Amino acid sequence: MNATVNPKVAHNLLDVDNSAPSGTVNGLSSSPFRTINSLNLLNDGGAGHPADSDLIIFRQGSSNYIGSPTPRAGQKIIGDGAPGARRRPRQH
Repeated sequence: MNATVNPKVAHNLLDVDNSAPSGTVNGLSSSPFRTINSLNLLNDGGAGHPADSDLIIFRQGSSNYIGSPTPRAGQKIIGDGAPGARRRPRQH
């Protein structure tokens, strides 16, 4: 018996980290969003921007986050300590 499996490919993993250095942000781990506002401003589904069903990971930052994220359809928001959250070394 043969079967075909079509796994769903993971969408983008977006990082929000308020302890990251200032600079250009795009949500990648190398240039995370620093604020909820910066996430919300680009979370419009435009070309090169966060899209539906992306995973948004809030990192344990240097202070509390202010505001409320506005997720797109199917986006999941998790915190740094959640099971399955990928860890990355802190940059010093």
